[in-house]
Amino acid sequence: MIKSTSNSWGYIQEDGELDGLSRALQYDELDFGLAALLYREFRLKVLDFGYGNWVMRSTFIFRHPKSTSSSYELYLRPLEGSVWIATFIAIGLMIIVLKFIVAHEIQLLERYHEESSVGESNWSFLIIYNIGELCQQGFSYIPVLASGRIVILAILIFFFLIYQFYSASIVSFLLLPPTRTITSVMDLVKSSLDVGMENVLYDVDYMKTTTDPVAIALYNKKMKQPNNQLNFLKAREGIEKVKGGGYAFHTQTSTCYPIVERTFQERAICELAEVQLYKPVYANMALSKKSPLREMFLYCNVYQMEVGILHRLRVHWDARKPQCVDYTPYLEVEVGLPESSWALILLGAGICGSLILLPLEYIWKKWGSQIFTKEKLTSLVLWLCPSRN
Repeated sequence: MIKSTSNSWGYIQEDGELDGLSRALQYDELDFGLAALLYREFRLKVLDFGYGNWVMRSTFIFRHPKSTSSSYELYLRPLEGSVWIATFIAIGLMIIVLKFIVAHEIQLLERYHEESSVGESNWSFLIIYNIGELCQQGFSYIPVLASGRIVILAILIFFFLIYQFYSASIVSFLLLPPTRTITSVMDLVKSSLDVGMENVLYDVDYMKTTTDPVAIALYNKKMKQPNNQLNFLKAREGIEKVKGGGYAFHTQTSTCYPIVERTFQERAICELAEVQLYKPVYANMALSKKSPLREMFLYCNVYQMEVGILHRLRVHWDARKPQCVDYTPYLEVEVGLPESSWALILLGAGICGSLILLPLEYIWKKWGSQIFTKEKLTSLVLWLCPSRN
């Protein structure tokens, strides 16, 4: 028996001819191929196929992120839009009612030459006071009148319930196992994950010739890189990126599962998710056109299937999926920048706003009262709105 090897299963070249194994079978350089081939229209014209003896299953494998929502969505999630609107309306009404009660209390106590604990009743104080109550920071205003105490009691109970429900919802969301929201190729396209594929000819050919709009969108948005470089990598290199997180790699399960089982920790294995780009396909034995060996191989393969030999060989050579056997996500909870970034942005915006207002307040305090006197403001108004008498 004369054996021959090739680095290609056989694809159409620029001159219209096939290469690799398919070319050798087409020109009777070989009688049959030990490497199973996939059905392709250009191969059916020049080759005969035998029994499908191998199932090729390829998939995107990745560590599913804890949440595909952005940080601000995480903070808005506990309450629906209508509840948020109702809450802000209730807070606004409380501020208005508190404004009248505080003003009335100050006037009443001044009549009897007594001081109120609030000291002032401007809007900014009342807004900050309600924010402090919402954040469970205690209260600096102790009302004297019964009406004021009733309002304060209602505010405390209302904000306590809102705060407890809101904080408990966020904590429970962080403690629960992540929801698997990436379940299709389109979800993968919309996600923040980087994408790569194993550098094998059938995947390269698939991405070049596919008419699937979702696969084309994946290719254009995720696969293409600057300088026309593509994310086709070796299997071990791609799986190593998957191990680090934030990366989805397309490869055969028989290739990636052994690497995952040897190199991934238990937690990483439990976080793995899969998305299929195309369905599993049968790879068939290829022979020369009108080969007299085709019928013999067909009968032999069918017999091996009936008695279980093919099944045994598939179980032996095809890798089993690594199992998540001992992982309890509630024992370790990590809150990173993706979950807390919106809170940090809000804090930074407040600090920057205060730093901008500080010099303006200083300028106004030092020179504003001298520049904008009552007489100058009156003359400015008269100049802008001259009398028509």
